[in-house]
Amino acid sequence: MAFPCQIPSGKMGTKTVLDDAGNPLYVEADAGKKAEKRLRARFSIKKEGSLEAAEREAENWLDRMKAVKRQDTSELFRLPRRDQEKCLEAWELVQPYRDQFDILDAVKRYLTIYEKEKPRDPWTYKEAAVNWLAAKTEAKQSQRYLKEMEIFLTVTCRYFGKKVCDSITTDDLSGFIRDRNKALIAVQKSRKLDPVGLSAVTRNNYKRLFSVLFNYAVAQRHATHNPAHGLLTAKVVREPAALLTPDQTRDYLSACELHFLPYAVAGFFAGIRPEGEMQRMRRADFKLDRLIIDLRAAASKTNQRRPIEIMPNLYVWLKPIVHLFDKPLTESEVRGARERAAAASGVELPRDPFRKCFASYHYARFQDLKRSMYFVGHTNPKTFFDHYFDSAEQTDAIAYFSILPSSCNFKHQSVRDMYAGIDETLPEAKIIQLG
Repeated sequence: MAFPCQIPSGKMGTKTVLDDAGNPLYVEADAGKKAEKRLRARFSIKKEGSLEAAEREAENWLDRMKAVKRQDTSELFRLPRRDQEKCLEAWELVQPYRDQFDILDAVKRYLTIYEKEKPRDPWTYKEAAVNWLAAKTEAKQSQRYLKEMEIFLTVTCRYFGKKVCDSITTDDLSGFIRDRNKALIAVQKSRKLDPVGLSAVTRNNYKRLFSVLFNYAVAQRHATHNPAHGLLTAKVVREPAALLTPDQTRDYLSACELHFLPYAVAGFFAGIRPEGEMQRMRRADFKLDRLIIDLRAAASKTNQRRPIEIMPNLYVWLKPIVHLFDKPLTESEVRGARERAAAASGVELPRDPFRKCFASYHYARFQDLKRSMYFVGHTNPKTFFDHYFDSAEQTDAIAYFSILPSSCNFKHQSVRDMYAGIDETLPEAKIIQLG
């Protein structure tokens, strides 16, 4: 353990503090007493870059303090060091104009304004996280969004939980992202995967989620700034969506277990998210007689209600199994069944395969951007073009929406029994008027 010692510095009122090995740690400046308070400041050599720079900053600080002490500024010296620095900044700004107005009056006016606008009791990162979750839960934000933020905040609280929000820097946030990147690379190497680390999208998501929390703390006046603004935005290169071919889709559906099959067909042929949205839907939401799926706001990821046309082939798939939506699966059950079907069929699933296949093939089939965007819940054409545009051929799209149970070689007896002898007459398509 180091026991610092002190040696006089170049100017009266400053001294350099050394560790027990004789290495300089910081320069301390002492401006005497004012308003029964000792005026001291420390200037870190590490922060300033060199001993000479730290001594120079200490001397500048002494000069400022002595100049200010000659004025009647007792209120200033009762403030914490951070607030004193803010007032001195204001004092320095008005110095060139001292012949035009009273500097003392300007500083006191600044103190008055700052007292009104300064933050309330500062929050720690964990306090900000807890209060954000409570406020957004009370505001009935999307459950999926709250879950995403809860997972993120749980992880980040292990790093920053006890730190005051205003003490967290952009470098701290960058360090967290670097640590996560190293951990992911280690996992990828252990699984003999290409060690690519965090994707650009994930990095940008970290920046977005950090900003959400710090902006909330600032808005509630428990923090003064958002360090996430300083994080660089990673460049995202969008590639055409990786799709399953119609034959792969057929093979995958052939391997699905009965309880998961409704989720798979509604995902492939209606673009509904199997994890999240589908779990909150029930048989009554599938109006087969009208060929409409009523995706309620309570079930939608975005809390926006939207009807979706039931494609003729989806009508045939849903008729015998739509009642299974009244026995919802858990998220882990959906994930497990999805992976088992992939393993059994030998089909490697891309990320988010259901919506990508539906949106890409729907646009390729009908060439109606507005309609395809509406059914997947997009409001920004750029988002749709980034993910789905020009990813599929129209001939493949026609084959995709012609997949019927009779063309599948089901691996599970319960599924074969369910579709044995069903009527596969396709209904006449009904077009929803979007206005």
